[in-house]
Amino acid sequence: MENVPIFHPEPRHLTEVVDQLDENIVDHVSHRSRNRGLSSGSKATYRSIIRSYNQFLAVKGLTVCQESLQRYFDQITGRYRASTLNLRKYALLKVIKAQIGEDSLLRQMAIEKVFEKIDHYQTEKAIARDACLTESQVQSI
Repeated sequence: MENVPIFHPEPRHLTEVVDQLDENIVDHVSHRSRNRGLSSGSKATYRSIIRSYNQFLAVKGLTVCQESLQRYFDQITGRYRASTLNLRKYALLKVIKAQIGEDSLLRQMAIEKVFEKIDHYQTEKAIARDACLTESQVQSI
């Protein structure tokens, strides 16, 4: 993969390159949220994810593109649980769409296509048997 910006559906029609994500875009993402917006804790988490990705970009000499996203997730996959990886993926999708694709439906669709190529990390849904009450314990309650 080459270091091609992800925000235009046709790579041969390149526009500006985005070197880093803007942490302040989190406030914009929160404002556009369907519900009451992001909590202060969620905003802090999003900013932390942006800093982590920006640091990765700086160290690797990459820009915001499909290759850098894939390499970022390849690098962190063994370090975090599946739920954390999915949160990071979702946060970066929201932030990149807000920063780069907000003014164009085609750009937003192109960004979503890029994120579809990144793995969805399977979370465990089973509850450990010893974490559940037995039938007799339930009845005694």
